[in-house]
Amino acid sequence: MKFVVAVLLLAVTAPTSLAAKNKLQDQEPFAWGDTGHNSGCVIFAEEDVHSSTYQNVDAPGHIEKVIVHVTGKLTLIETMNYSMDQKVIVETQANMDALMQRAHKDRVKFVKIPKKYSQNQLKQAREMCEPGQ
Repeated sequence: MKFVVAVLLLAVTAPTSLAAKNKLQDQEPFAWGDTGHNSGCVIFAEEDVHSSTYQNVDAPGHIEKVIVHVTGKLTLIETMNYSMDQKVIVETQANMDALMQRAHKDRVKFVKIPKKYSQNQLKQAREMCEPGQ
């Protein structure tokens, strides 16, 4: 029964994940924080972490609950004129608020690109980090 559920979950998520991979390759870097007069910059790789669970399998082919959790994660790639000790940040509201406060206090720009980034995406992110960009 668990095998059938796993195959069903795979069948539902596989087509969307293939489309998502192509979309990530086309995704441009995104900047936030102090984007106007920054003195430092941090480039992150963004990743969605998926986990799923199922509960209450009553009869063959009948599932009462399927729960899918998607959590974002930022992994530090490089910094420019700024030092940051934390290498991985889970994208919770509290953590993102703390990053924004840090950006305004320290005049830092944050740039995120996909986890599986191309060299062109990294180059664009570095260009976005240049002062005045």
